[in-house]
Amino acid sequence: MFKHFNVLSKLFLNNGRLEIHYSYSMNKYLVWVIELFLYLADIIALPDILEIMMDLIHWKNRKLNEQEIEIIRSVYTERLNLDTISIDNYGSFFEKRASAFVGFNTIFFNIKSTPELLIHEVCHCYQYQKHGSVYIIRALLAQHSEDGYDYGGISKLENILMNDLIYTINYEQMADIMADHYVIRNPENYNVYDDQDNIRSVYDQMAKKLLS
Repeated sequence: MFKHFNVLSKLFLNNGRLEIHYSYSMNKYLVWVIELFLYLADIIALPDILEIMMDLIHWKNRKLNEQEIEIIRSVYTERLNLDTISIDNYGSFFEKRASAFVGFNTIFFNIKSTPELLIHEVCHCYQYQKHGSVYIIRALLAQHSEDGYDYGGISKLENILMNDLIYTINYEQMADIMADHYVIRNPENYNVYDDQDNIRSVYDQMAKKLLS
């Protein structure tokens, strides 16, 4: 919360670097206010209450299985509390608008999951666990931005690393980078890409930066 008020001072003074979600078409002060309310919701445990209600409604929600845990750990190591993450396979929420999405620590799949899709969605759980409910507005703004999920490929990542531009990566691009990181680290794909060692090194560095 204290950090959030520091962001407000940057907005007023137009001084200091701001994360990319403050640069989109929505008024940046409105974004700040929405995030403030989301922080307040976290303080009164509203997301936890909503998840408890969802577990009661969808009582067949399940915990991650061993294979899913192994896939997630291969990318996120021990950075996530996996005990709190559950899977909803009912396919009844926003099924015409999204193949999968995350509500706090619950991953809703409207289609059959793949390892890459799982890694992408788990990234939003990571964002929630690290930053709180503000991940919602940040991910929504990213989805409707000009670049959207497109982070620009390997050359763009190299430039971001070289010039310390991590703050220019939006929340959906981050999730896609983590998913691609999984694909590239998968032994089955070792021979698919030219210059494999360099590509793996770039994605390893980028994943480490994003998760820190």
